Amino acid sequence: MEDSFVSFKTAKSAKEKGFDNIVCDAYYHINEGYSKGYAFCYSHIEKQSEDTILKPTKSLLQKWLREKYNIQVNVCSHTLKSGRWGDYVAYVNNAALNDARDEEYQSYEEALDFGLFEALKKINNHENKEI
Repeated sequence: MEDSFVSFKTAKSAKEKGFDNIVCDAYYHINEGYSKGYAFCYSHIEKQSEDTILKPTKSLLQKWLREKYNIQVNVCSHTLKSGRWGDYVAYVNNAALNDARDEEYQSYEEALDFGLFEALKKINNHENKEI
């Protein structure tokens, strides 16, 4: 399985929660589109600046959440409202996220990005303590 990068929305949230000074192979370069939720992706930038956002792989961000905040993000395949086997549910610290939002993901990667984004929302910026 090839590791994929997090979405811009998740990368932006990770930066806001302190994900920085970590080696990543790709970056989002932000410009006037930043406030509209999009940016251009680049690779091989020497260092992060105010107009760049680290673009980590999903597994790297998952590991950072686990090691820094003891937040576990997992994805499992389940039979959900559609009756299909193969829809995916994201879990943060063993609590299912999709059921509460009536969302089903047809790919593991989409469910994982959703779980990572929701996990980042659990981090308190002001105290920046482990939860």
